[in-house]
Amino acid sequence: MIMLVKSLNMIKKVTIGVQYLDTYPEKRNIVNIISNVNYVSVEDWYRKLANLKIKLRSYTRLKRSLGGLIAKKDLDRYSFYLPNKDNEINFFHFFNTINLKAKQPWGVTFEATLPHFPPFSDYHKDDFPGGNKKALRKIKKYLKALADDKCKFIIALSNCNYKIQESLLSNFPEYKFVIEKKIQQIHPPQKVLLNSFSEKESINGKVNFVFVGRDLLGKGGGEVIKVFSRLINQYSNFHLYLIGDFQLNSVTAKDFTKNDVIEFKRFIEENKKDVTYFPFLENKDLLELLRDKIHVGMLPTRADTYGYSVLEFQAAGCAVVSTGLRALTEINNEDIGWLINVKTNEFGESFHYNKEQLKKLSVDIEKGLEECIISILKNPNQIIEKQRLSLERIKMMHNVDNYRDKLKDIYNDFIE
Repeated sequence: MIMLVKSLNMIKKVTIGVQYLDTYPEKRNIVNIISNVNYVSVEDWYRKLANLKIKLRSYTRLKRSLGGLIAKKDLDRYSFYLPNKDNEINFFHFFNTINLKAKQPWGVTFEATLPHFPPFSDYHKDDFPGGNKKALRKIKKYLKALADDKCKFIIALSNCNYKIQESLLSNFPEYKFVIEKKIQQIHPPQKVLLNSFSEKESINGKVNFVFVGRDLLGKGGGEVIKVFSRLINQYSNFHLYLIGDFQLNSVTAKDFTKNDVIEFKRFIEENKKDVTYFPFLENKDLLELLRDKIHVGMLPTRADTYGYSVLEFQAAGCAVVSTGLRALTEINNEDIGWLINVKTNEFGESFHYNKEQLKKLSVDIEKGLEECIISILKNPNQIIEKQRLSLERIKMMHNVDNYRDKLKDIYNDFIE
């Protein structure tokens, strides 16, 4: 019997199974959120197949002949199949993952759709009024798993992805009601990184901007460099920090070329007085930079499911410039930052599925970003109030203790 003290919102002697202990989404939303709870990683048949696939990569002939028989990467990551009950685990909490033929209680936090892999994850993308119905073929076995009594809770990270899932479920009335009853909207938690603005370098006529994105080009870094390369000879009251990798293999970076990357790197090299570039920063060092120096964070992304970096910017007392797509409109607005308007479909998704769409999207981002940056540089004092409101928003809307209590309440509802 699991001992619970509901009046104190406490959970005792609970072991929660997760797919991964050390990946960003799990650490951000699930693992080690609640103290005195044991979190363990569990390997299922999909993970075993994935490990086999990794081994096959070293054998070219085997990879060619057998690779197609091994489960796809997305299925490895976002489906879970454990044929026997694990008596050491009280329940599972997954991220974006559906537990097929579950033998014990489980729940899931998701950021876009469930299922989260193609073709089903294409439902809300591109220009299909009411969603891409063709993407939903053979989805019923996954909906059946979500509707099953063993699935105890479903957490949507934003209203945006709740609405997408709601639209998807409207095509399956036999599952819609029972699944929707399990869904709650809870935005991710975020620790406050700044205690007082006295800790942060004052503006004093010079604004410190930062762009952070491992996928630098897909997250709007190319547009950032283009804008600042035009403004650098017109304005001297800024310093730009760029953090990210110039990879070209991203779906949202297909319109960039190797020559573009060469030009971007040349701009950085020729302007070291005003531009600081890091291919990578450890999270600890990044958060210190945000807290101590940065006034304006930038995420003019071409596509995103949520935008965790916006929360980190705001928690460090930074105002944010972002595109107005997906959940970004829920965590950033014109009162606390600046929004770049881009064309989206009814689900808030940008059009970024071929080079022509990407080029049009890039033009809109670049134009909107330049307007925001010029406004900031002409009137830096507007930043101060936006910084204050951004930090207050984090304290109110992403409070870690409140998030923890909500998770405890969800768990307590089904554990006896």
